[in-house]
Amino acid sequence: MSIVHDSPLIIEVAVNGATRREEHPAVPLSSAEIVAQARECAAAGAAVIHAHGRTADGGWAFGDAAAYRAVFAELRGKDGLVVYPTMLGTTGDPAARFAHVEALGGEQLLDWAPVDCGTTYLIGTRNVRLAESGFAYQNPVEDNRHAHG
Repeated sequence: MSIVHDSPLIIEVAVNGATRREEHPAVPLSSAEIVAQARECAAAGAAVIHAHGRTADGGWAFGDAAAYRAVFAELRGKDGLVVYPTMLGTTGDPAARFAHVEALGGEQLLDWAPVDCGTTYLIGTRNVRLAESGFAYQNPVEDNRHAHG
């Protein structure tokens, strides 16, 4: 097998995810930290940045357009990076699940929208061992149809 070195390559980085500081002390949580980490990744070759929205104190704000606005304006506007947010877990209301995506898209702050197909079972770790339980991250067909438009 040979590798063609002149083929285009897109590197995507998820800079923070749902990670907490207790899990990884260097996870970027504030807007400034997320922007700085994204820029470091871009300097290493990343072109696409995926982020999970956070409150000013680092709490989860995955479905809050305001939590992404400054970060995406900076990274997309000044750095020319492709950016997109995460999405909430399904609630049975696809419009609510993607409201922040639609708001950011309407403000021209997105290049891509998140769509996860299928269900995945997520189990965290504690003390380098699997946690006792996890949860099903569900992505119903109805939600994906809504996201597709």
